[in-house]
Amino acid sequence: RGTTPPITALAFSPDGAWIAYFSRGGVWRVPVDGHADPVRIADAPIDSAGGTWTDDGRIVFAPLGNEGLMVVPVSGGTPALLTSLVPGEGELEHGWPHAVPGGAIAFTVSQRGRDPHVEVLSPDSTRLRLRVPVSGQSQFVETGHLVYGYLGNLMAVRFDPRELAIRGVPVAVAKGLQSSGGFGALGRAGFAVSRGGTLGWLRSSPADARSQLVRVARDGSYETLSAPAEVYQTPRVSPDGRRIAVVVRPGVMTREIRVLDAARTDRVLFTVRGGDNQSPAWMDSRRLT
Repeated sequence: RGTTPPITALAFSPDGAWIAYFSRGGVWRVPVDGHADPVRIADAPIDSAGGTWTDDGRIVFAPLGNEGLMVVPVSGGTPALLTSLVPGEGELEHGWPHAVPGGAIAFTVSQRGRDPHVEVLSPDSTRLRLRVPVSGQSQFVETGHLVYGYLGNLMAVRFDPRELAIRGVPVAVAKGLQSSGGFGALGRAGFAVSRGGTLGWLRSSPADARSQLVRVARDGSYETLSAPAEVYQTPRVSPDGRRIAVVVRPGVMTREIRVLDAARTDRVLFTVRGGDNQSPAWMDSRRLT
């Protein structure tokens, strides 16, 4: 009755007969044919970072708020903690869980000052880090690949679901993937893959991945700096306030550090080029590590 409450899709059941979704402060399930009323499974915030329906009849979801992943039987109950953040590693959130054949769960971990990356939770609850930077979610495909978004590209890499290990190197399947930030720095990518390998994805404009450098005052007001829009990460101001070191991503798998004039940020004073430079830190006002 009245207005329709906000709904966020979560996952299909393994047989495709049911769909789980977030709405009205909870996780719900409803048959795809619509021949039965929705059933509330458990409490969950609608802005959770995704979820998955496992082969053994559980819902794994990510409520955000520094809680880790939660798990609840699809028949209903009280959610239990499945993963915990490691504060010493600078972990911010766990999100976008995805069930892998054999009982493992692939999920995304965001860390302070670093790109989010993919990890796998094994059936015996061991966390295995995959050397895969990611923007948003990853999905396993029955062809034996892990598909994910990164820097506006749709990427794929071979993945062994038995050994829970990456094989080979990632390749770009498509470019111009729509993606966004947020979700506790986990990000989000606009694609989905069916178990049979059918891929759907949303295109973005080239400007979508870019950002502007801004200076924010303590009262919340801000000014946009003169540096052109780029894919920026981790700006660091020198102790004397005269320079800004910032990571810029000019390519899919490359990052460079630029040192900018703080008074006129469109002026580049120095560039550190290479394969993967990140997290600059000022030793003093003239030296970086």
